[in-house]
Amino acid sequence: MDRLLRAFLLWLIASSVNAVHALPVSNCSVNPATQILTCNMYESDASGNPSETSNIVTNPYTVEGGSIVVLEAGGTLLDPRTWSDVLVLYNNVTARTGNLLQLFSGDGNWSSGFVSNVLNGQNATIFENPLGTATSNPSVFVGGGQFFYNIYSAPASVPEPATLALLSLGLAGLAASRRRKSQ
Repeated sequence: MDRLLRAFLLWLIASSVNAVHALPVSNCSVNPATQILTCNMYESDASGNPSETSNIVTNPYTVEGGSIVVLEAGGTLLDPRTWSDVLVLYNNVTARTGNLLQLFSGDGNWSSGFVSNVLNGQNATIFENPLGTATSNPSVFVGGGQFFYNIYSAPASVPEPATLALLSLGLAGLAASRRRKSQ
């Protein structure tokens, strides 16, 4: 029985350490009390898998169309090699309004057509911080309204609480098993 318990605990620890967890999925939500819109954009697809292009998100509010360029530290809008990500807002190109958002990520090798579309459109720039995230409230898109775009260009791999709990339980079980065996 002791051997069976030990084998189960070792399997539990191994499976929790090697478990692959999907990244968060991009989303937008509105706080009903404050009417503040917050969009969280992740470099992940609709299934939460890592991707260079996020899934398309429907914005609860229609805003002015354009692009928000996320720059590396010291980057400029005129040097696409310093672009970390580009958040594109689109829908009706003629009216320059949009309620669809998509995050594009690149390594500085953006296509010339993509770059020209960004530079020819209405755009804002924000800088990526050392954690790989960028936060913006670009009033240029929303006429000064309360809209926030949180761009997570390098989501950290943080263990989920359940994984840590399973790992702790397994280690505690092993310690108890050893203590009982030594008595």
